Amino acid sequence: MLTLLQSRKYITAEKIAERFEISVRTVYRDIKALGEQGIPVSFEQHKGYYLV
Repeated sequence: MLTLLQSRKYITAEKIAERFEISVRTVYRDIKALGEQGIPVSFEQHKGYYLV
């Protein structure tokens, strides 16, 4: 997931879920875990997640 975030400016939770064949809820949990590990992931409404 981190590599996918690095490869694009913005990506939605739905696109991440589709790419990895997981639920959107799992994406939210995994994004939160990345943030807790010190990865600077942020979110912009109507655009998606991105690395700061």
